[in-house]
Amino acid sequence: MHAAQIQGFYDIPVDHLYARPVLMRAVKKLAIDDPVIVTPDVGGIRMARAWAKLLDADLAAAVQGAVVASFVNCGQDCTAATRIYVQEGALRRFTEGFVKEASKLRVGDPSKADTDMGPLISSKQERVVQDYIKYGRDAGFDLVTGGHKLSGGGYDQGYYVEPTIFDGVDNASRLGQEEIFGPVVTVTTFSDEREAVDLANAVDFGLVAGVWSADYPRAMRVARRIRAGTVWIWDNYAQPVEGIWGGYKQSGMGRELGYHGLNDFIEVKQIFTDGTGLSMKAPYGQVIKE
Repeated sequence: MHAAQIQGFYDIPVDHLYARPVLMRAVKKLAIDDPVIVTPDVGGIRMARAWAKLLDADLAAAVQGAVVASFVNCGQDCTAATRIYVQEGALRRFTEGFVKEASKLRVGDPSKADTDMGPLISSKQERVVQDYIKYGRDAGFDLVTGGHKLSGGGYDQGYYVEPTIFDGVDNASRLGQEEIFGPVVTVTTFSDEREAVDLANAVDFGLVAGVWSADYPRAMRVARRIRAGTVWIWDNYAQPVEGIWGGYKQSGMGRELGYHGLNDFIEVKQIFTDGTGLSMKAPYGQVIKE
């Protein structure tokens, strides 16, 4: 199905088709008239967290992991770490390190090997990102770094915005709930494991998440409780060939890739017989996948 078809039926701007729940609803409506199986991947906002029980080396790894997860592709990625949760005891050290490393990113021409972060895709997306930054300022959240449009020199050839970090963000706010699709990250604190999971799950999306903790059993326990299709522990963007892809809630339906990705291409048939007239009684029932 082409974007133009969906746009024609439901008047959705084409540049909004990349990762919006409205797309999933539109595709499902089209499938009513022509019954097909649909498994839309609708993106989402990623959550990452760093626990206070980290050693300094682990905290440094968590900071570096957050920088990569947050600003890869200028944040224009359905798996970008838009929301970061840090345990209260580690907030100061984490935020200082995060700001320091984000400030080192070289923003510029994406075709150059020494560039760490390129531009936004369009002037429209730049306005969207700047609107979110303005909202964060107006809401009184602490803008600890970035927030400005870059101009002059080569920056005038594209739509460049500094890596931007807000601290003390209310999880229920627009910054905490919506997919920004730009280099803007929020930092929110939690007191204990239960609150961390509750905050992470208190959003309509659930595509991916990341957990950084020196306590592996805790990291695994938290990963199991987070409602997201993929949870990375001490890693970013790892995706083995046999892995699956898909999200919870408004981040899509079904799964792609791996064994589970085949299920949407399989129809199940049941063949039943009571064995009448057979010399040997047949099995009571069989389920066959075709």
